[in-house]
Amino acid sequence: MIAANRTRHATLRNRARTHRAAARIRRTGTGTLATHCLARQCTRYTPAEVARIAVIYRPRKPAYRTAAARLALAA
Repeated sequence: MIAANRTRHATLRNRARTHRAAARIRRTGTGTLATHCLARQCTRYTPAEVARIAVIYRPRKPAYRTAAARLALAA
């Protein structure tokens, strides 16, 4: 594959993934931390953003529940 085509394909793939994640957040009103990371280009969060996401994050697995509790306490 030509390098320029590979770059174009990667750009389109990333845009589609970001759009799907943002649509999922709009549709449900919430999302997992991974979904929020996909919906934004930058994966760095301020402590206030982490706190807002951790409040709406509803994990099912016990390990994720403890991680969410730690995130809420840290922020």
